[in-house]
Amino acid sequence: MTLLTGQSHRWKVAKRFQYILLMGGRSLRVNRNGEGLSP
Repeated sequence: MTLLTGQSHRWKVAKRFQYILLMGGRSLRVNRNGEGLSP
């Protein structure tokens, strides 16, 4: 039971990390193109 919950927790963390990476890459891409928020 503990192992299963640990796996699900790790999956949630990985999913969140992947989402943050995706958002970060998108913002970087927008900034690189000059379409992002002005500094």
